[in-house]
Amino acid sequence: MVRTILSAVAGYVLMVAISIAGVAATWFGLGPRFAFIGETNQASLGWSLLQLGCGCIAAMAAGALTTKLAGKDHAKGLQILLGILVFLGLLSLVTTSYSNPTELPQGRTIDTLTFAEAGQYARSPLWYLVAIIFVVCAGAKIGSLVSLSRKPIAA
Repeated sequence: MVRTILSAVAGYVLMVAISIAGVAATWFGLGPRFAFIGETNQASLGWSLLQLGCGCIAAMAAGALTTKLAGKDHAKGLQILLGILVFLGLLSLVTTSYSNPTELPQGRTIDTLTFAEAGQYARSPLWYLVAIIFVVCAGAKIGSLVSLSRKPIAA
């Protein structure tokens, strides 16, 4: 059971690492004007769609890793990973929905935000917060299925 839980945690850690790398690549590659709508702190449609894609890829890697590490209990490992993803997704949805938006500090514009500050002030649309839960769960399941379908390489 410990191995199964640790496999899900390892999968989640991998997913977070890939997601952060994807967000950073998008930010540094396309810039703040792509990330936000005008001078608001609302994430743009393009940004949100790219992050859904990145989240799906990250979740596929997480599902595959969880399945490999869990061994014969791969189904249970995937269930634990999916439970983590749904719980944290719903928590993010609820906390974001009920929190007051953080406005940009006086004298700051979208163009002057650092990568870290952008994450602090960014506001995702409600549809994204709902969609990401389904996208990462589907991605994790697909990654698990792909991992199961691959034949082990003979030594």
